[in-house]
Amino acid sequence: MVIHTLLSCRKQQLKLVFLLKAELARGHSRSKSPWRDHLPAIITRVTLSEVELAWLSIFALLLLAQAHRPAATVRELMDRVQALLDAGKTADGLQQLREMLDSHRGDPEAEFEAGALLEELAGATFKRMERLAPESAETHELLGKYYEAQGKLPEALAQYRVALQRNSQAPGLHFLLGNVLWKQRDFEAAMPELQAELRLNPDHSMANHRIGNIYMLRDETGRAIPYLEKGVRGEPSFLACRRDLGKAYRLAGKLTDALRQLTFVAERSPDDESVHAQLAAVYRALGNNEKALAELKLQRELLRRRSEAARSK
Repeated sequence: MVIHTLLSCRKQQLKLVFLLKAELARGHSRSKSPWRDHLPAIITRVTLSEVELAWLSIFALLLLAQAHRPAATVRELMDRVQALLDAGKTADGLQQLREMLDSHRGDPEAEFEAGALLEELAGATFKRMERLAPESAETHELLGKYYEAQGKLPEALAQYRVALQRNSQAPGLHFLLGNVLWKQRDFEAAMPELQAELRLNPDHSMANHRIGNIYMLRDETGRAIPYLEKGVRGEPSFLACRRDLGKAYRLAGKLTDALRQLTFVAERSPDDESVHAQLAAVYRALGNNEKALAELKLQRELLRRRSEAARSK
């Protein structure tokens, strides 16, 4: 009844046609109607027959209803993703998940739901692997990496230890175990595992860095430098290793070498306030107080921004 009344009023019909023309200009129409190809020519005519006007009005109503239909909610889209996964269509489900994230970019609910689903999928995959190959070192290594990525370090540690029991000569396993111990700041336990990795793979950049870092924390700069140098040689883009090496050179009085390493890091990671503090110390030791003050000013500004960002969360 409402549509009939609306379409019976020529003024309203013309208004709808005007809106239709605007929608077509924006390219929103996806209609398969046989009228679709003739619409541009019809709506530019000065006069329209009653039949044409009525059809265009109806078309406009349908188009506008389609154009302004509310988007599916995150929950609705996640239900579709789950239905595809439950049907065994994992690839289609992940594609739908990708589309959901694209259509709700930056939405905390969308990101949380997607993260929870992916975590659940990963857990299910690893559990299936554990059933299929429970004695495999590779299975326990992957389970360890899964737990480590979630921040569950004790669980990761347990899995890496089982993996090493299965294959103590597997490259990388001693580092994985030692690295978790390093993250837990259990440096005494980490050191022998990292050294065991270097016996298997002397050029392992991260193992070299971790050992060098431990020696730095023990104030044994002279022992740290060879490991840090080897870490940088093996992975020139390893900024954390270069930063520690720059600090070690500074403490050892090798100021030119320190400046080269720290400048390299600062150019590629300008928001790292710690490297600016190190540069300030190097410039002060070189007698360049102007540059030292500039680096300290930059460090304080970065710390201020970080503090403000933390408070705004």
